[in-house]
Amino acid sequence: MSIPYGRTISGADGRIVVPGRAAGVALVLGAPLSLLCVRPEDGVIDDVHHPDQGQSVTGRVLCLPATRGGPASTGVLLECLRRGTAPAAMLLAEDEPAVVISCLVGRELYDKSMPVMVLRRETFAVLATGTRIEFVES
Repeated sequence: MSIPYGRTISGADGRIVVPGRAAGVALVLGAPLSLLCVRPEDGVIDDVHHPDQGQSVTGRVLCLPATRGGPASTGVLLECLRRGTAPAAMLLAEDEPAVVISCLVGRELYDKSMPVMVLRRETFAVLATGTRIEFVES
């Protein structure tokens, strides 16, 4: 079962870690992703071994089952925020400190950020690529 078109995601669906409002079309990744494999110049996933290679994260609601890699990925996401190629929001299946750090630093340095939420397992499990999602704080 997938979330119906126009689903609103709110604090009732999980834990908001970076507040904000956003809307976009979901991109649900089929595998964990190293954010080092996202090109900041255009937001495209360029990992040839990733099932979602070639997809753009720009302006999408990026749904990540997990990230791979270390703290260097913080810089890539921060650069995407600066250039305007970052996702509109991120919905995570588990805590990802690098994502939160990028959003907080981006807000301070560039006045740019995006909402981030860690979803309950049952909510994350029904997300589907192509679903329009609105992210609200309450």
